[in-house]
Amino acid sequence: MADLSSVLRATFDPQTRKQAETALEQYALQPGFALHLLTITLDGGQDRAIRLAAGIYLKNIARKRWVQDPEDDTAPIAEEDKARLRQHLIPAMISLSQPADKALRAQIAESVSLVAAVDFPSQWPNLFDELVASLSPTALHQTLSILETAHSICNPWRSAMRDNTLYSTINLVLERFAAPFLEVFRTVWVIVSGGAYSSVGDDPLIAQSMRLLSTTIKSGQYKSIYDDTNALEELVRGIVVPNVQLRDHEVEQFEDDPLEFIRLDLSLPSSSVYSSSGGDSSTRRQAAAEVIRSLVSNGYEAQATEIVSKWVNLGLQEYAKNPAENWKSKSSAIYLITAVAARSVTTQKGVTSVNPLVNIVQFFSEHIAQDLQTVGSAAHSILEVDAIRFLYTFRNQLTKEQLLSVLPVLVQHLASTSYVVYTYSAIAIERILFMKQPHTFRPLMEPSDVTSIAQPAIEMLLTKMEGGKTPEKIAENEYLMKCVMRIIITTRDRLAAEHGAILNRIVAILGAVSRNPSNPNFNQYTFESVSALIRFVVPAVPTSLSTFEQSLLPALTYIIQEDIDQFVPYAFQIVSQLLEFNHGAVPEFYQNFLAGVLQPPPWQQKGSIPGLVRLIRAYLDKDTGHLLQTKRIETVFGIIQQRLIPSKLNDGWAFELLNGTVSNVPLQSMQQYLRDLVMSLLNRLRTSRTDKFVVGLAHWICYTASLETGNYTPDTIPEVINGIQAQLWGSVLKDVMLPMMTKIPPQDKRVVIVGPLAFGALLQLFGSQAQDPAKDDDPDAGITSIDYEEQTAGYQVAYSKLAASEVVRPDPVAYAGDPKEYLMAELARAVTRTGSAVWRGLIQRCQHPAASPFLQEYTAAGHPF
Repeated sequence: MADLSSVLRATFDPQTRKQAETALEQYALQPGFALHLLTITLDGGQDRAIRLAAGIYLKNIARKRWVQDPEDDTAPIAEEDKARLRQHLIPAMISLSQPADKALRAQIAESVSLVAAVDFPSQWPNLFDELVASLSPTALHQTLSILETAHSICNPWRSAMRDNTLYSTINLVLERFAAPFLEVFRTVWVIVSGGAYSSVGDDPLIAQSMRLLSTTIKSGQYKSIYDDTNALEELVRGIVVPNVQLRDHEVEQFEDDPLEFIRLDLSLPSSSVYSSSGGDSSTRRQAAAEVIRSLVSNGYEAQATEIVSKWVNLGLQEYAKNPAENWKSKSSAIYLITAVAARSVTTQKGVTSVNPLVNIVQFFSEHIAQDLQTVGSAAHSILEVDAIRFLYTFRNQLTKEQLLSVLPVLVQHLASTSYVVYTYSAIAIERILFMKQPHTFRPLMEPSDVTSIAQPAIEMLLTKMEGGKTPEKIAENEYLMKCVMRIIITTRDRLAAEHGAILNRIVAILGAVSRNPSNPNFNQYTFESVSALIRFVVPAVPTSLSTFEQSLLPALTYIIQEDIDQFVPYAFQIVSQLLEFNHGAVPEFYQNFLAGVLQPPPWQQKGSIPGLVRLIRAYLDKDTGHLLQTKRIETVFGIIQQRLIPSKLNDGWAFELLNGTVSNVPLQSMQQYLRDLVMSLLNRLRTSRTDKFVVGLAHWICYTASLETGNYTPDTIPEVINGIQAQLWGSVLKDVMLPMMTKIPPQDKRVVIVGPLAFGALLQLFGSQAQDPAKDDDPDAGITSIDYEEQTAGYQVAYSKLAASEVVRPDPVAYAGDPKEYLMAELARAVTRTGSAVWRGLIQRCQHPAASPFLQEYTAAGHPF
């Protein structure tokens, strides 16, 4: 592994990335690999990007390979390597304590947290002893890194299930850490209020110290201190006010590094692993605002409002004396009023609870609107940003009519020459369009509400992105593309007339970025925008499908042929979406495309498998006859048996394809393949059973039994199983499948009920999951709710699902209506055929507690035995 640094460097080059990643996968299997990564991370003589790449790879090993993942076949790292890493991780943290090493330290800190979650205290009993030994009242940056590490270890316990093991662990930590921690706490007030730590490098220390003060306010344990009005006034005067003031380096960052200014100012997650900020960083301003919010939310609302309002008025008065010179005073005043007015804030929804003592609308009208009305009218661009941020923050407190009135103003600011101003405008527009009607998933804004601003807004946003001179510059600002995506999703088919021009520009951006994909979130939003255009325009204008195919299929083919691995999973999903919109004979392109899809190479990339499965499912739905005539269906079955069923990670996709085959291939054609397919399933069940696999198997058997087409019956699969071994079906049903019935997901419950397995199991389903999941009357509710910063459906290294491309498949048991009524009707028919005595005895012998109530409902519905 002497060339490990060179291999890591090669991952930065699109031309050598794939080969380098393959080499790293091989190195990862060798003993000592993780320790080599740690050594490179700490090596100050190495290029910083290489050190960071090593730290990230080490963190991913701690996440994926510290323990055996039951859904993955990758082996965990050796115990000897684990022991050596535990020995070196805390010293590594300490050696990276300086502010310049923050990005590197973040990777090691997360590694410590991931390892501790598994090994502390049983395998790592001296962890907190090591941390305590490194706390120092003089080496404050080192102390801060130790406290951050301790927080990352302990924070998950807040939401952990309470049991004796957890309490024992907490007590162990308190015994060793509480006293040294209190010593550190005693220095906090002096550090924050003394002004001795005013350099940029000290910002994390000051911010964390103020966050600690916020925690003491929330805890209620220091009420005697904060009940003193003089103490509150001193807190605001000496700590809050100085730290909400803009400093020269922040103004410089506004101009020189605007994207980092935005991420820090809004605490937005960074899309780049090379960002020093991360997603949970806190600036001095934010930490100071959190102190105020803590006071407002914990019993000091009136006092805090009165004190802060005095400082707000003072700042506004200073600004009025000389706006050109004193614009910073107004910026501080806006920040203070925002802090005292907001009880609670989330990234997704903005302010969710407000201070009733602050008139937000009046403050907006008197002091904010004037800086928002005309681009460039404010004394400084930062005041324009302050005005947009105010709207962004308090969007939930404005009526729909008020929001509609400001949307055109925000669109005007997209034309600003200031990077921060037009990006803030894009972020604010996107969040406003994301808002939902109360108590529903339906968007607040209807397509007609935004039709007038959609085309000009998209035009300006695309122009800003197209101005980038390199692939990296084009893709750096994902907030612009996210706004494009949200406008398309909100406007729906109202963009039909302009869709061709918009599509061509987005495809051109994709072509430019494909030379070196660098921003995963930008990629996600770009493909989501394309998919949303297809989703809404094609149904409204069916003839537009050919336009989409002409524009997209050559580009998607290029992506797949050139193996642009970050884009390939998206490409397969878009091709699938286009094929699904075809009606009638499948065009020749798709038939030729299928030949490549069925070859082994595409299936070797894990992230492509979901898209490939969906594509084959689309072929099955559209042209099963061609697959049967050309015998390509046998290749499909080979993929199911060899690639999908054996894989714990991908076995769910095997059942997706099996559902597709029985839905489209009649039993007469399937009969010759069923035995081998079922044998593969039973072998997997015998050698490597998981709950997920058993649930999938139960669902597929019930799915097949419930079909009204294809000549399948409830006995089809059981007969195949008994044909493999006599009476085997009874064992599979009783010992494997019935115990898993309560784990059937709600969305699959109807199929399992209608495709009967056993009466007791059905009663158990009715008892545990009697109601269907709540449904929204908007068929596109799922796409309008996508929000990748807040949900886990966002970008993943291996596979990212395009929400806009998802299809709602027909309910295979729609004919059954209400499941319980269907069961009663079918039982009544069976009683008529065989006589009531047999069924009455069966039901009476059923031990499930729901049997008697069910029988009462059955007779009450007019079905007597």
